[in-house]
Amino acid sequence: MLAGHTVEDAGSQRVRPQDADLSELHSFLLEIDRLKQVNRQNPIATGPRAETTAEHSWHLSVAVLIFARFASETLDVNAAVTLAAVHDIPEVFVGDTFVYSPQINSRHKNEVTAMRQMVANHRNSVEVKDIFDKWKEYEELLSPEGRFVMALDVLLPVFLNYSNLEFSSWRAHHVRADQVQRRIDGVREYCPELADFASQVVCDAARLGVLRPQKSG
Repeated sequence: MLAGHTVEDAGSQRVRPQDADLSELHSFLLEIDRLKQVNRQNPIATGPRAETTAEHSWHLSVAVLIFARFASETLDVNAAVTLAAVHDIPEVFVGDTFVYSPQINSRHKNEVTAMRQMVANHRNSVEVKDIFDKWKEYEELLSPEGRFVMALDVLLPVFLNYSNLEFSSWRAHHVRADQVQRRIDGVREYCPELADFASQVVCDAARLGVLRPQKSG
């Protein structure tokens, strides 16, 4: 640091892109970096902490590559990986919503509002608009790729919770087996073999007492 200059002074003098388009995209890139700080409820596979949304997005992207051949529809795998990478971008702005909480009922509305505001804030960027379109493709199940990514998005937490029963979000939030099974059944047609395995996992987690039994009445 030069004599007579503070850290604040140095920060105000940092180099910035001169090109307006590059400057906006650089700003957006740093904006979505906040996804690394958004904590989810699901545990990582082998430790006591929860995964972040950024970690989940990476894991989902790799899962597409690993499990693509189990999709019930023909996939453009590269397109599906792209959807997986951006599917949780709204959580930069609204945070994560636990799927078994009452707040899940307002999640879609909140995320749509956030994504539209994101596009408005970067109205000159075709790249940001493209991310919005890809998120919509996933969220509204508009393509085979969107449907498969949605299915894996449902199934990965099942596999993570079962691999880490001690720190399972199922146990922490008293989740019932039928709640998890209902979500699996909702995506079963997009990857039946993976869904069948996930159902076996649910049965065993219920046997072990990690998932609560079905609500009576």
